[in-house]
Amino acid sequence: MEESRASGDVDIGTGIFIGCWFLTATAGIALILRYALKTWVCWFLPRTFIPDKVWGLEDLLVFAGYGFDIIQMTTVELSSQWGLGRPFQYLEPFEQSRVLRYGHISQPFGVTAGMISRTGMAWTLLTCFTNRRMRLSILACIVVQVVVNSVVVLQTVLQCGPYPYFPANRLEYFHYMWDALPADGSVKCQSLSVQMIIAFVQGGVNATVDFLLAAIAVIEIWQFFFQVLRQNPGVSFLSQFRDIGGSVRVRRALQTLAISGILLLAGAASIVKAYHLKSSDDRSGFPYNMVDSILGAKIENSSILLASCAHTTHLLRVLISYYREGQYTGYFSDNNRAMEMRHCRDKSVSTVDSDITLNDMGYYRQSFFGQSFPRRYESQACRATPPTHVLNDCVTVVTDFIVEVNKRQSRALHSSGGQFQPGRESLKDEEARMERYI
Repeated sequence: MEESRASGDVDIGTGIFIGCWFLTATAGIALILRYALKTWVCWFLPRTFIPDKVWGLEDLLVFAGYGFDIIQMTTVELSSQWGLGRPFQYLEPFEQSRVLRYGHISQPFGVTAGMISRTGMAWTLLTCFTNRRMRLSILACIVVQVVVNSVVVLQTVLQCGPYPYFPANRLEYFHYMWDALPADGSVKCQSLSVQMIIAFVQGGVNATVDFLLAAIAVIEIWQFFFQVLRQNPGVSFLSQFRDIGGSVRVRRALQTLAISGILLLAGAASIVKAYHLKSSDDRSGFPYNMVDSILGAKIENSSILLASCAHTTHLLRVLISYYREGQYTGYFSDNNRAMEMRHCRDKSVSTVDSDITLNDMGYYRQSFFGQSFPRRYESQACRATPPTHVLNDCVTVVTDFIVEVNKRQSRALHSSGGQFQPGRESLKDEEARMERYI
């Protein structure tokens, strides 16, 4: 958008800033629900019903990212009160100074908010994988985007300094971004070309990281589906996809949209933001042209925050299922023991779920960023009297968890060295059993 498009004293910022505050409020509501749900699960559900890991570093990172996002919107609001969104030539000199001041101050906070929120999202994915290559890829994404965004923050606040150069505290020269430069040329700021190169590199890196995280999320959500495709190379993609239960297929699609789709939106917004920054660093065009960049940054940051909260819907389903079964009578109720025994009986004959795998650390993992359930998840009452007989022509393998496999699957289990590999004929049954967990 060019300033020449403005016909007269037109304020294009008011409506856009209302939309930005709406996105901020939406992300805030999602975070409140996230923390309230996790607190409720930890405090009011029996211990045998609580995942081993509910709180993590990602919760702190997302909270900090939202805090910086609020600071950015506050400074943007202050800038809008002095004319941000209006053509520069219609502003009084005092208004021009205030618009530039709060507008430039908001930029480091916006970059920091996106950086921390993106790190929290990546850390959430990191806790879901035990594969070394996948974890290294996620760590590389975290390191690269932190380094690039940190450089952008430093470049923003330290781009002005003494000329000719001598060692000095360049932070003290930051006010020359909105104040007039000395007439004697003793202060110089970075050229627009340097600022544009840095902005384009930042936008490209952030978009690439968002796209990679979206792809990794797809791998996590559809991990069982991809695993079966690898084990059955002769089966077509569409045929295998149709074999998935209808409700599970819809749920996986919604999960993919809620996480990967939103991350793709964040990456696209990062590219759009970088494009609009090319016309926002000139003082005469800053108040009018900066509005589009602020909107792009807001969509980017809010999308990352919303995507980081999407995985908590798994805990919500656990809570809803728990109440629907009428099991909740209070955490310290006398009925907890009976409930626990009933829960043990239900699990004592459970079959290996299609989205539950036992990793090398002895943890059962659930798809869709499911929590890690350790072997101690079952209480002593659950392990007291495990069945050792054969039921319904099935082989019962007695471990800390009871696993049933039929004869055909037993042969596959033996030939694969102890790793359960479900065939295509059992996919519908496995996906149906997934309803109990995911």
